[in-house]
Amino acid sequence: MGNESFRAYDIKTLLRGKILSIRNVAIKNQTVSLAEYFNMLSEYAEIIPDIENALDKFIMYESEQEDFKVLANLTILLKNLGADDIDIESILDAQENGLYKSASSFAKKALEGINELRAQILSADMTGKAKAPQGELSLLETVRGLDYDENTRKLVILAIDDAPVILKSISSTLGNEYTVYTLADPMMLEQILRQITPELFLLDYQMPGRNGFELIPVIRSYPEHKETPIIFLTSEGTMDNLSAAIMLGARDFVVKPVKSSILREKICKHIARKRLF
Repeated sequence: MGNESFRAYDIKTLLRGKILSIRNVAIKNQTVSLAEYFNMLSEYAEIIPDIENALDKFIMYESEQEDFKVLANLTILLKNLGADDIDIESILDAQENGLYKSASSFAKKALEGINELRAQILSADMTGKAKAPQGELSLLETVRGLDYDENTRKLVILAIDDAPVILKSISSTLGNEYTVYTLADPMMLEQILRQITPELFLLDYQMPGRNGFELIPVIRSYPEHKETPIIFLTSEGTMDNLSAAIMLGARDFVVKPVKSSILREKICKHIARKRLF
């Protein structure tokens, strides 16, 4: 491929997702380059309308030979991408054996995975074109380099609170152990999430414009943050508040005034749990 341009993606975002087993792809096919893998992602993104159309026909019992061909080609592409959990073969097998209801059910399930993978790829898509690195950097080299950086760098925390004194205290408490970003205006959340990918969020409960409860769905709307730990900072540590926060997707809460030891303990617990799963 040389210096041929290709569509670029944020490989870190892709690695955090649950659909693509990129590390397995890199190990099994050590000759594939980063640029080649990106091109396969672009190929997938381009044929999504055809995939959705074919799956819809299987769901509605209206599949034709062309739809078989689309899904047959898709199985190869998904395997090369490392998206083995999206089951296309069961659709084709059921249809060929006259099990149309089963084929329809399998197609519905596959469509969910297809849409989730599309969201993951779109979240990682970098605007514009990029040049393939000199020397054709392999996917395996890239993944190993990122894994090394992941193990040696400081984890990123985003603290959102409208009180500057609280943000200053959090930065002072956690700054030696983590890379801490602070945000005093909750309305700017989407803008900062275009620039950084936190491994944990600290959210104030009461804020003007948007409160902590309203921020949780925004955070969870990003594919890379479906499981990112969220800890509430609140002076109203009631069971009702805790229950409401947990139902929306928060993991824990810390009552103000924040005690450094408790905050560190809870952050360590949830970061460790995230890495485990």
